[in-house]
Amino acid sequence: MVPKVRAVVLLARNGLLRHGRSLIGLAVVVALGIGAAIASLGAAWRTDHAYPEYLRRAEVADVVVNPSLLTDHIVEVIASAPGVLDVMSDSLLTATPDDGAPRTYAELTNDGFLALQVRSSADGRYLRGDRPVVHAGRMIRSGPEAFLNLELAGELGLGVGDELPLAFREPPTAGRIDPNEVLRPLGQTRVKVVGVGVLADEVLPDGLYPRQRILVTPEVAAPFECAPPEHPSADDGRALEDLVDRLLPAGCSTSYRYFSLRVAGGEAGVAAVTAHLTERFAEESLRLPAALRESNVGFFLIPAVTSEEASRVQRSLDPSVTALQALGLAAAASTVAVVVLAGSGWRGASNPTLGSGTTSACPDPRARPPSAPNWRWPERSAWPGRSPSGGWARASARWPAPAPSNPGGGWACPPQWRCPCWSGPPWPWPAASVSPLVWRRGRRRQRPRPARQRWPAPPAAPAASFSPSGCGQRWGAGAALGPARRSARAERP
Repeated sequence: MVPKVRAVVLLARNGLLRHGRSLIGLAVVVALGIGAAIASLGAAWRTDHAYPEYLRRAEVADVVVNPSLLTDHIVEVIASAPGVLDVMSDSLLTATPDDGAPRTYAELTNDGFLALQVRSSADGRYLRGDRPVVHAGRMIRSGPEAFLNLELAGELGLGVGDELPLAFREPPTAGRIDPNEVLRPLGQTRVKVVGVGVLADEVLPDGLYPRQRILVTPEVAAPFECAPPEHPSADDGRALEDLVDRLLPAGCSTSYRYFSLRVAGGEAGVAAVTAHLTERFAEESLRLPAALRESNVGFFLIPAVTSEEASRVQRSLDPSVTALQALGLAAAASTVAVVVLAGSGWRGASNPTLGSGTTSACPDPRARPPSAPNWRWPERSAWPGRSPSGGWARASARWPAPAPSNPGGGWACPPQWRCPCWSGPPWPWPAASVSPLVWRRGRRRQRPRPARQRWPAPPAAPAASFSPSGCGQRWGAGAALGPARRSARAERP
């Protein structure tokens, strides 16, 4: 093995042996901090991109328009608008989730059954585009199947596999239906709930209008859905009731038709398409019969722009995204701070110039003042004197002396001190030593000292008993003073 590599291996091994438990604890803290930071930042990113990603995967159209009044000519106007790339449509049918008993429109309105929106698409909307988010089950395919949104499923207490009765009725029209008139349904059928979820425009809650929606297959809606009626001419002189019967034929449960448009340029091209449709709808309204114009019946564009809904969703998510980002950054910053502090502590513990007690050299002449927990003031006999070199001389082992290796004339710590060294000017040391001594001297002068009881001194040891060696000297003194000490203890009261 290369000597340099061997040295690195030995240093690493020594560090692991000395700081093994600390390294394990630090690794756990760092792992938790990094995990929390990654999880928070990842959650913030997913939350911020969740709805745009759903719009892309579900192939949600750019704008949905409702012409208010449906005719065959207005369908051609929408499909031939410049900038429209694809058109999908669905019909809104009037149905109630009951057994089909005859009821008045007032009763249906009071029970809230008319708030139910039964949707059906013959050209594949909700299957090839504008697909909802499925929370349970699957989407409808064919046969007597139904897909419920979460609000309707919670209101009716239904789930996947349950059956739901539907009674299709004529849509209520102002001036045509008497609220107290008893009406029989156009037909009744039973559908099986195969899925529950959320539609594309139901992400944000709406507390003003109920959104109880159900999607049914074309096979279920075909007997009660009518084709767009023929566009009336401007010189049609029939009465308003006759024209309404023509536009809303009997036996038809269709209330409105919605058109989902995919436009060129995406969000940027929506404004041009809606402006063109608004202009064309105004022109076609002027070509309607006079009876309809006088009753304010015409084509009015009611758009639902996907980008505006996405902006509202993003604004509602901004506080959550910001909070998650702040949490992730705080976790990352805390982890880095812990690692830096731990590294500084280990470096100080292994560096002899930072207070390990192996040397008295100070690394920085501008180091902070000493703050040793075991520091004590020097005795009065250790008063420092001025040395010829300009520093303060040390009179005892407890007093710091100028470090020879410190060119700034700083003060170094003795080996027995475990504290940083004072490397500033030498005047704080004499001042610090004088203040406690003066205080102690004043205290001693104020209080009287108790009288000491002095015992007779033992007789001097004979000189002949000393030995030249140190051990013999101590043994001879002890042998000579032994009888005197025993006699002094015997005389004590």
